[in-house]
Amino acid sequence: MEYKNSRKDIAWGEHYFLEHVAPSDFDYKAHKKELSPFWESLGFKCSMMFADFYSKFNGIYSDKYIPMDLYYFYILPCLNRFDFRKAYTDKNLYDILFKDINRPKTIIKCINGNYYNGSGDSIKEIDVLPILNNIDCECIIKPTIDSCNGVGIACLEKTSLISQIQSYGKDFIIQEKVGQHHEMNRLNETSLNTIRIFTYRDLNGDIHYVEGKSFCRFGGKGAVKDNVSSGGGAFSINDDGSANDTIIQFKNMQTGSLAKLGLSSFTVPNIEEVKSFAIKLHHRLPHFDFIGWDIAIDKNGEPLFIEFNIEPSIEMPQMLTGVFLGKFYDEILSRFIDVKKIKSNCYRNVFKNGFEYQLVVNK
Repeated sequence: MEYKNSRKDIAWGEHYFLEHVAPSDFDYKAHKKELSPFWESLGFKCSMMFADFYSKFNGIYSDKYIPMDLYYFYILPCLNRFDFRKAYTDKNLYDILFKDINRPKTIIKCINGNYYNGSGDSIKEIDVLPILNNIDCECIIKPTIDSCNGVGIACLEKTSLISQIQSYGKDFIIQEKVGQHHEMNRLNETSLNTIRIFTYRDLNGDIHYVEGKSFCRFGGKGAVKDNVSSGGGAFSINDDGSANDTIIQFKNMQTGSLAKLGLSSFTVPNIEEVKSFAIKLHHRLPHFDFIGWDIAIDKNGEPLFIEFNIEPSIEMPQMLTGVFLGKFYDEILSRFIDVKKIKSNCYRNVFKNGFEYQLVVNK
């Protein structure tokens, strides 16, 4: 049988899964050659090792789990304009896109080697150190391009400003360290702990909060970032903001417990406003129909925008809550199921909306 997803797609997806998601002690061979009846009926080849892995965490066994290659090469490109993604993912543009939105205060931006102050005015490199030396609050520095999973986020060190700034190259941002709500602070005092929620623009143009797929992330002891791969953890939250007990970390088959951390009564503050906040923000991004939002809660209990993701990872929500995409699963399926694969001097997926996504150039 000839499948719609190519052997190269499948190989990439399985390699990504085994290298970046599954721990070394996961017996992937047990179900690797067993195919998902659901996906095979639609013309896609998908190993049941994905279902085997995810169900070990959540107890939900299904042949509808979404593998890496289908998600990144087929689902996301039919929902989000990948030809726009590079520009939009520059975190230094957030001040322009979300100028009036509650977000961390910017002190310095460096965009392609060009410096700007917190008001967006162009400044010279020689002006940067005097500005930073006059700041009397803690600051965070982070890269703004090709950054994910909290990589590069650090506290600004005034004793080594020059060398630290130089190590970030041409694209970074320096912001005031955020003071978070006391409830979020219970998860970990040193990191900015965030909520990941998803919003979806349907075929009628309406934007929805994706129910049942949200989760919280918190950092490890002493950490600045809320990275679940570096000592922190993640747990799913219900649509009313209440927490589910199981804590998960990447690359680890063991699970933890909120109750054992003394957090059995944890609830995300002001969850309804968080949902409305994300939907409001999504209206400003017409090129993208599916977005993962990272939102913190400030000291006053208000949602605080941190960043948006137009390639939000699928791994954690499937580990925590089962098959991804919730009640929009069938509609999203209809948007990519009729993909046409064109092979000329490259591989291209052509979707119903007319968008073409180039995958692999033949050499």
